Amino acid sequence: MHDRHQLRLTMLYAWKKAQAGNTLDELENEIAQVISQHPEYHTLFEKGDALCDLDFETTTNPFLHMSLHIGLREQIRCDRPTSMRNRWLHASKHLTDTHDLEHRVMELMANLLWEAQQKKLTIDDTDYLEALNAVLPLPA
Repeated sequence: MHDRHQLRLTMLYAWKKAQAGNTLDELENEIAQVISQHPEYHTLFEKGDALCDLDFETTTNPFLHMSLHIGLREQIRCDRPTSMRNRWLHASKHLTDTHDLEHRVMELMANLLWEAQQKKLTIDDTDYLEALNAVLPLPA
């Protein structure tokens, strides 16, 4: 996916396929799972392709929100940065629903991304891990 429009279409089509009961590939399944956890976006996603061109300047961007969920889950799966998986498993060990924990980490991610973008820098793994200590501390 190389542009915003294509990314959004991928999300919309994955949701549409899931709603129709069609077979999903791994990414589509991940997208559908994330969207299913956000009923506040379901009606919005029914608008279809027209949604792809909206800027969401005054409201939360559902595509950015879903992308942060998917990005976080990929970090955990790949253990990138190193220790991410252990941090996540430790923090979520006694939780039946990790959705709120995902949101707390995503807020941190979004803040770091915004700050890096403002400074025209990349996010350093060390800085990210240091910031994660507040939400996902290393196990003792």
